[in-house]
Amino acid sequence: MFLRLALLTGIVIVSGCSSAGPSDSSGPTEAAPASPGVPTADPDPAMSEPAPASEAPLPEPPGGILTAGAGPDGSTEGTLGSWTLDGFASDAPWLPTGSVAEATLQVGTRTTVGFGDRTPIGAWSASLATIEDVTGESRRGVGSGEAAGSPSITLAPLPAGSWVLAVTLRRADDRGDATYYWAIEVR
Repeated sequence: MFLRLALLTGIVIVSGCSSAGPSDSSGPTEAAPASPGVPTADPDPAMSEPAPASEAPLPEPPGGILTAGAGPDGSTEGTLGSWTLDGFASDAPWLPTGSVAEATLQVGTRTTVGFGDRTPIGAWSASLATIEDVTGESRRGVGSGEAAGSPSITLAPLPAGSWVLAVTLRRADDRGDATYYWAIEVR
């Protein structure tokens, strides 16, 4: 089957290269027709051009770490939402519980949040929404302030219940900010 297709392709190419009228010597010259049964093809110009350099990946903020009661060392990396960094940005809506990191806290536990690489923090804000709220319409602020270059912020104890916690951290050097999400069970 492949041999028939190759032969047919060769015949079509050869017949397409023949000229019925007089030849014009001012134009490009035609290649000699291929031997019968040998398929030919013009080189693909895209194949002779060098491949474009791959684009460098966009910078992305480091992970956000919530520390208290989860994971072997008491920390859980949050799910990154909207962020800006060095002129780049990514916008994300409120992230519902099914798509975010989970953590369980004891009632009365103070939690800390910071960038995973300990980048100094400037301004910050935190809000909670009920676990059932997939749009963040019920969210309410639970803290905000200026961290003055500290590598972490401390939240007041969260109320008992099931929540989505969103924390926005602004870099102290003003190069950008990031919002991180956790599904929090406070018992």
